[in-house]
This record gives sequence, structure tokens and C-alpha cells, in this order.
Amino acid sequence: MPKPKPVPEPEPVPEPGPDPVPEPAPGPDPEPAPAMAAPAPAVSLEKVQGSAPALVSLYKSAGASLAKQGLAGQRAAVYLVLDRSGSMRPYYKDGTVQHLAEQALGLAANLDDDGVVPVVFFSTDVDGTAELGLDAYEGRIQELHESYGHMGRTNYHWAINAVVDHYKNSGATDPAFVIFQTDGAPPTASPPPKKALCEAAKLPIFWQFVGFGDPEGKGFDFLRKLDELPVPDKRVVDNAGFFHAGKRAAAARRRGALQGTHGRVPRVARRGPRRRDRRLAQPPRRTTPKRPPRCPGRPLRRPPSPACTELAQASRCNSA
Repeated sequence: MPKPKPVPEPEPVPEPGPDPVPEPAPGPDPEPAPAMAAPAPAVSLEKVQGSAPALVSLYKSAGASLAKQGLAGQRAAVYLVLDRSGSMRPYYKDGTVQHLAEQALGLAANLDDDGVVPVVFFSTDVDGTAELGLDAYEGRIQELHESYGHMGRTNYHWAINAVVDHYKNSGATDPAFVIFQTDGAPPTASPPPKKALCEAAKLPIFWQFVGFGDPEGKGFDFLRKLDELPVPDKRVVDNAGFFHAGKRAAAARRRGALQGTHGRVPRVARRGPRRRDRRLAQPPRRTTPKRPPRCPGRPLRRPPSPACTELAQASRCNSA
């Protein structure tokens, strides 16, 4: 008998799987995170343009310099100290000192909420104090200078003390940046300026000395020594610097007396509460008391040597 043909097995039927989940339709691209706004200066550009349009260039220049140093948006008070010794006459006459004051005002508008610069004029003593604002600055320095009359000698310490007293009395908590302009050293390299600077180091005040005149002049040796006072042997922090602006009055004005000083602001610029009273009180004028007449036949006492006096003052400064 013939063999039966094999019956082919049916092919397996695949079991139905779960229905595929449809992919979601592409949505709109997410919006990029908003960029951080650049820190604003203390006084707006619009206010400077409205109150003092001639200062806009100096205002922008100071702001660009601060931004380059990473200091945009920082807050600090700005003081201006001006030398009125006799040798400063040409700098007042040709407008160099006025231009320096305008540069200080442009810097203050970036750092200080009220944009006001307290000004101290000094020579033998503190000749006078005033304030410089965006609404009243043109020709102001020459006007004040002429009202103080006689130009005396160069005694730094009275001016340093005047700024310190004002800072303390104002109740300030913001730091301060002091532009201290001069064209020479005190009559003698006596300790009072060094002592005053050492004591001021306890406060958040930085003193930027700006020199006008011959860079090789011996007067600037004293300023360089102030800049180089050792820390912490004679002062708790480095609170002073020296910058030479130019040999002649016109050159100092053309170069820009504050050029190169903004890098010093980081040492004092910290954000803090607003100040309370910013008005500069007129200090009482100090006069040197007259010596009593010497008794006949009594020899004069020999004064101590300058080296001994400086050493004694430095010792008191260190112990403070």
C-alpha cells in the first residue's frame, strides 16, 4: 500500500502585542533663561544726563573702568582732599584742580547713591570744607579756593583727621575712597601724617594720594614711604596708595589725574547700608599756640632728633 503523505503543520500565528504608544507631538522650544542684568551704577545715566550733561563722558569712563575691575554695582563714599599750599596756584588757575574734582564726581556717581563728594581744602590747617554735587559743580572749586584767601603750607594730618572725623560722625557703614591731591610733602618729614594714617587704618577708608608736579621731586619720596608703610608692623591693613598724575598742570589735566587709581577701589568697595548724615561740618580753625617767653639766662632745651621723634611716634602707632 502506498504510504500516506505527511500533513504539513500549520505555521504558528504570532500573538498580538500591546498597541504601540504614539510619540507626543513636538512642542515649542523652551524659552532661554533671562540673562542676568548688569549691576547698575549708583546714579542712573538718565539722571546724570539731566543734571550734569558735561559729566556724562567722565561718568561713563569711570563706570567702564570699574566694570573692567569687576566692581560694577559696588558702593562706596568718595571724598576729595585738595592741597592749597602756595605752589598749587597754577593748578587752580588753569582748571586742573577743577577737572580733578569733576573726575571725582563722575566716579562718585557710579559708587555713591547720592552722587555727592565731600571736599576738604587744606594747607597749614584745614582751610575749609564743602560738598560737590551734580547740580552745582561748574567753576565751584575755583570759587571756593578764592574764598579761602591765603595759601599756606602742606600739613597732611589736619586733612586726614578732618575726613576721619566726618566719616565717624556721619554714621557711615559703607567704606570710603579718599582722593588726596597734593604737589609735595609736609614741611618736615614729621610723624603726624604717618600717625594719622596708621590710626585711620582701623576704619574702612582707603587713601589714594595723587601727586601733581615733578616725579623726581623729593616731596614725593614722602608719599611713596606712606604707600610702603609695613603691614601689620605699623598699620593693620594697607590703606594707602600713591599715583603721580603729571609734571605740569596742563599735562596732569590732559592725562587724567585719576587714571590708574580705580584699581584701588576693590580694597574698600563693599556693599552696605546707606549712610545717614553726609554733611561736612566746618571744623574749628586750629592755631599754633605761642611759646611762652624764655626766662633770661635760661638755656634753651635741646629738641630731640627727628629720628628719635619718628621712632617714638611709630611705636605709639604700633601700640594703638
